[in-house]
Amino acid sequence: MGRGKLFIYNKEMFNEFYQKTSTKYRIIPISLLFNSQYEFEETYLDYDYLNDGNLSFDDEDKEILIDITLLAKLLAVRSDILFHYGVIIDNLYRRGDVEIVVEYDYSEKMMELFPLQFYEKENLTSIEETSTKDEFDKSHKSLSKDVVVYDKDNYDEYINAKRETGIHIISITKVLKKNNSIDYSIERSLLNKEEKYILDITSMIRLVNGINELVLSFEIILHELIKLNNISFIIDKEVQDKCKELFKYSFQEYIEISSTKEDKSDNELKKEVSVFTNQDMNLFLERFEEELFGHDEFKKDFRKQIHKYKIMNKIGEEKIFSIFLCGDSGIGKTEVARVLQRNLYNNTKEIKINFGNYSGQGSLWSLIGSPKGYKGSESGGELTNKILNSDSKVILIDEFEKADKEIFSFFYELLEDGKYTDLDGKEINLEGYIIVFTSNLTEKNYKNVIPEALFSRFSMRYIFVPLTSKDKEEFIRYRAEKIIKKYNENFENEFDCKKMELLFDIPIDKLNNLRDINIELTNRFTELI
Repeated sequence: MGRGKLFIYNKEMFNEFYQKTSTKYRIIPISLLFNSQYEFEETYLDYDYLNDGNLSFDDEDKEILIDITLLAKLLAVRSDILFHYGVIIDNLYRRGDVEIVVEYDYSEKMMELFPLQFYEKENLTSIEETSTKDEFDKSHKSLSKDVVVYDKDNYDEYINAKRETGIHIISITKVLKKNNSIDYSIERSLLNKEEKYILDITSMIRLVNGINELVLSFEIILHELIKLNNISFIIDKEVQDKCKELFKYSFQEYIEISSTKEDKSDNELKKEVSVFTNQDMNLFLERFEEELFGHDEFKKDFRKQIHKYKIMNKIGEEKIFSIFLCGDSGIGKTEVARVLQRNLYNNTKEIKINFGNYSGQGSLWSLIGSPKGYKGSESGGELTNKILNSDSKVILIDEFEKADKEIFSFFYELLEDGKYTDLDGKEINLEGYIIVFTSNLTEKNYKNVIPEALFSRFSMRYIFVPLTSKDKEEFIRYRAEKIIKKYNENFENEFDCKKMELLFDIPIDKLNNLRDINIELTNRFTELI
């Protein structure tokens, strides 16, 4: 049987506790180990969440401290389900890298309920109450979204402005399903992945206030919703403090509508990799690895290098994250940039430069603009214009081998300085940007084209190889599901799923180019309709 010491903190000193212990521990609420589909009486715990794959780069050497306060609130009124959670605590302690902590008010109850699991308790904060409001480093919080705070004076204006952009604003209780007296789950059929939603959590806070057995279930739901890219949150100022008290791990910041910070949150605050929280980073990497087919070694190294960049950028050592990719056409090089764009800056204009369209003298002027007085100076350069007219911070540089020496020198300096001055005198700051350079060069000839000094500046350098048969099959299945979904949404006669196997019958051994595979798939699809 696993046994351990029960650590304790005073809830009025939570900030002090968090700041003090987060240097040694990765602190998470127990709700992160559940999902909203479980039943309390037959609890399944996602122990895999505690494995290294879910730890951020700067948390890898830390022990894990699990806060069971919300579980304690539930068990204080539901003694009939103690056995299941005793087994869970046993299993957590058996790992050897886990400690457990609870609010002081529930420590005696936990010692009483689990005498075989906890042999003693230890205070991590003083017991005397204090009204300290000191802030702590929010970037280590387990969940990662902000919540916008409204009041009755600005609610209508804010809601109307958001609705005009096509965003749906609904109460969170509208998407919840009650399974039993203490267990709720998400009615996912009410949330379309292609739409954006703002969920008002005010009614949930009012519902759960004073009903301790509901809080854990609702924090699990918040954790599930926060994972979704198309969901954001608002709350009435009247219940803001209660939300902070009940769900102290769930939100990064509470941003009042009048704050200029809220206006930037969709782009600057949440999308720059350099300012990602740990949870942001893990969710982003999961999606990146899922949506980019094949190239497993590249994806594994990308995970390490992007964590490194986050740290180096913060201390001023690396301004731009750059990737140089070589290999045959149609095997996924440009898809790297598309996946980054889709997951970081979806619904923004892409920034793409294709040097296949550049030729002859004056290419640099075409890129960043001509000096004043020269022909075309008033129109600016392609790169400068696209950067200034897009909120994206992902840049795709295609067919880079066709650039000239002057452009190679320009990018060498850009990757070094993180900024450039166009020929009109404007300084363009690209700190926090990701630039993907692609080329059809091979392992044998890229050194003859790309200057060594520039090559050494790239954060990552990879030669892509053709996908395996398994990778191609996964790509076909992924594309087929998307095509069928779109077809069924737009036509009355839905695609006959019995024909799926015929749709997958594509001679992949003869096709290496993903574009060719996609053409073959769409041809086969239209034949089967």
